[in-house]
Amino acid sequence: MKILYDSKCPICIKNKLLVEKHDKKNILLFVDIHNNSDDLEKCMEQFPEINFSELNSKIYVINENEPVGGMDAIRMIYYKIGFCKLVSFSKLPIINKIFNLIYKFVSKNRFKISKFFKIKYSE
Repeated sequence: MKILYDSKCPICIKNKLLVEKHDKKNILLFVDIHNNSDDLEKCMEQFPEINFSELNSKIYVINENEPVGGMDAIRMIYYKIGFCKLVSFSKLPIINKIFNLIYKFVSKNRFKISKFFKIKYSE
């Protein structure tokens, strides 16, 4: 599964490091949206709905040749690394809406939040 992530976002880097730590089977491939790699170009050619503006507003995963973005992408990532109970919990009707709202807020304000909490970005 490919994860298209923002390497200039401190929260994204922290999340990436956490996910990598728990990816014991090495099934996840991180693709930096700021690095014009072949993987990124192929994804953007194959899925025209994923443009740079979209990638700057939310995380995307490519799973089984299907692009998934936002909180659903986060759920998919955490499910793959074994956080199945947390993912199931996050899908409960009211909780689902809350998680989606939190994701949208954090995604939109990730740089301000990083600065406020003094989250440094370094890989």
